[in-house]
Amino acid sequence: MRNESAVQVELYYESLCGGCRKFLVLQLFPTWLMLNDIMNVTLVPYGNAQEKNVSGKWEFTCQHGPDECYVNTIEACIMHHLGDIQLYFPVIFCIEFSSNLTSALEPCLAAYQIDLSVKTVMDCVNGDLGNKLMHQNALKTDALNPPHEYVPWVVINGKHDDSLQEKALSALFNLICEMYTGPKPDACSGSQKGLTPLKRNSVCLN
Repeated sequence: MRNESAVQVELYYESLCGGCRKFLVLQLFPTWLMLNDIMNVTLVPYGNAQEKNVSGKWEFTCQHGPDECYVNTIEACIMHHLGDIQLYFPVIFCIEFSSNLTSALEPCLAAYQIDLSVKTVMDCVNGDLGNKLMHQNALKTDALNPPHEYVPWVVINGKHDDSLQEKALSALFNLICEMYTGPKPDACSGSQKGLTPLKRNSVCLN
């Protein structure tokens, strides 16, 4: 059942940006595990990439090189094929937590016993579908208002400002509990424990 008053959290990020990885692994995923009844998360892997149309196909240049474009596309394809954040968020977390992101797909799918083959993901990554998914992420990122200046760029309930960003990076759990307008879940009665606050300088500038 959809929770109409759930807090909407959109994360615009790129897969190899250290600040993005820290925020996803240390703040967003743990908060979502505890509060997913009262928050809806949207992940948009693209970040500070650039795209150009070459003979009808999109070509991408990523801030941290071709490996980042590759992992961004892997994550977009996983989200597309699994469709349900309950299935795909743990896999994305696992990839972002890995020491070698480019080879994390197979072990991360296996770790969560996900019914999605590596071949299906790679066919998407190397084919028209992956190209289209990344173009959609480019359009979403380019449509941000205000335009993003860095990543991770966090949008809460359709809004981004310095104050919200600061609160999200330092104490996302508390921010979600504070902004949720429905009856607070039991988890919100305690304060955030064990989540690592991030400093504003843990970002990748556009």
